[in-house]
Amino acid sequence: MKHDPRAEVLRHYEQELNYLRASGAEFAQQYPKVAQRLGISETGASDPHTERLLESFAFLTARLQRRIDSDFPEISASLLGILYPHFTAPIPSMTMASFESDPSAGATAETEAKAGTVLFATSESGESCTYRTCHATTIWPLEVIDASLDRHPELLNLPLEARGAASAIRIRLRSYSVSFDRMGVKKLRFFINGSAITANRVFELVFCNTVKVVLRSDSQPDRVLGKEVLGEVGFDDGEAILPAPPGSLAGYRLLQEYFAFPEAFRSVDVSGLERLGNDVDAELILLLDVDPPGQIPVTKDTFRLGCAPAINLFEKTTEPIRFDHRSTEYALVGDYRNDATTEIHSVLEVLGIAPGETDPRPFAPYYAFRYSPRGDEPHGFWHARRDVASRKGLSGTDVWVSFLDRDYSPVRPADLTVYARALCTNRDVGERVPAGTRLELDESLAAIYQVSCLTKPTLELDPPLGGKTLWMLVSHLALNHMSLSSGPESVQALRTLLKLYQMSNGARSEAEINGIKEMSTRQVMRRMTTDAGRGFVRGTEITITFDERLYAGSTPFALAMVLNRYFAMYASVNSFTQLVIRSAQRQGDWYTWDPMSGQKRVL
Repeated sequence: MKHDPRAEVLRHYEQELNYLRASGAEFAQQYPKVAQRLGISETGASDPHTERLLESFAFLTARLQRRIDSDFPEISASLLGILYPHFTAPIPSMTMASFESDPSAGATAETEAKAGTVLFATSESGESCTYRTCHATTIWPLEVIDASLDRHPELLNLPLEARGAASAIRIRLRSYSVSFDRMGVKKLRFFINGSAITANRVFELVFCNTVKVVLRSDSQPDRVLGKEVLGEVGFDDGEAILPAPPGSLAGYRLLQEYFAFPEAFRSVDVSGLERLGNDVDAELILLLDVDPPGQIPVTKDTFRLGCAPAINLFEKTTEPIRFDHRSTEYALVGDYRNDATTEIHSVLEVLGIAPGETDPRPFAPYYAFRYSPRGDEPHGFWHARRDVASRKGLSGTDVWVSFLDRDYSPVRPADLTVYARALCTNRDVGERVPAGTRLELDESLAAIYQVSCLTKPTLELDPPLGGKTLWMLVSHLALNHMSLSSGPESVQALRTLLKLYQMSNGARSEAEINGIKEMSTRQVMRRMTTDAGRGFVRGTEITITFDERLYAGSTPFALAMVLNRYFAMYASVNSFTQLVIRSAQRQGDWYTWDPMSGQKRVL
């Protein structure tokens, strides 16, 4: 259930009204000559005008009390808007879009769906919802015709160097027209689809237990590749889902994306496929070092090609601001006709245009580092405030804009038509789009005959509007020097950090966070090779122990993969971090990542 700040106002209103009645009656009894005429008792005032005044005072005081309980959100939200602006904006609805190639089109090469490809969905109630893809997607004229988990790899007649595996995942591919070498296939990206339990188990097997990859086709001998041909997806800056400014730390964005939409990281890149040869049929065999217990239903639908995360976010020019002489702030409206399905996500810029002019004049954000280096006065400043949507029955938030001078005094832009460029969402429309819904392309793509929602779109999540917002900022600033240490303090600091992102899937994310049982660090030396030569580098090895019993329907491996990238942010110059994970239910180390410095692996 979404948090409603109006319920807080009601609670404070009732408290203040009861206090006024009780204390007013007591005051009238104690000082009858002064206050007897008020006629106030514990049940109310005998004079209806006095009762209305009491109710008015209670309402105004309730609003003040709510602002006090919110820890002055103007301060905390402004600070977050500079340091971590993605924490002050709603988290839009997200889904996994599936692009399907047309078998009858006769395509002989890939089709590229660029990042930002616009897709339109229709909700169950008939409302339109706009999504855009978050990174480029390559759609090949081929399909997965079969996939399975083979528990008897010794019967596959593998090369000598590929024998000894405990089980294998087999993926059979078929081209619609020409051979793989003529298409120029070098890499394929598979989204691991299915129920959360199945998909997470397969995801863990692929990344944690694959020891070799075998390429098989009819025209040439089997090719054996190392596990390094498997690549993680969703961690590069070019694969970001949520918009974030260039100066923000990528690790915080990754944590926010993981807890809001974990499916975004459930893909795998398989490279080295230029060796498939002159065939239209081929097979990928992932050799595993374990024979997983239980039934894992791996089918051709488990490995999906041509998938990309999509977010309900689009750029829009807002309606002109309606100025009057009675307000110091004004509602920023994306679309008057569709206000119920248009919410301001973030303001890109505020512009004003004078009559007879063609070039708009930009306003500067008040809390920003955009002052002119020459010291001349900017045209004006603006400041935005976000609050719960004012209209009854309207979900999400509203954005209010005020115009200020350098001394933070309100001003009104004279003789200007003022508007903004903003990123917008469709409020809660996305969560009413069912899985499997067909998506319409804004611009047609050659050889693509269908795009659909592969996963159920997530709920849109409102940002914190006060209270915990300030503590979120304090926690982020304080954790920088506490997280990479040993002992109970480090585990508690890590849990505190992760709970800041616990905005949806409360039970699941709570269990994932509580499943982190121990954390320790130690200084280690690793060999590093660069263009300048070879040498040894000192770094930090981080060991985290998970309790797998708390990860029903998920796997701690996915969270650990994100934490590996998060910890790498702490690597100083000429240093690195290396994550090792263990399980309370397993013996020894579970998995060890390569040393990382920032976003690069240290070899």
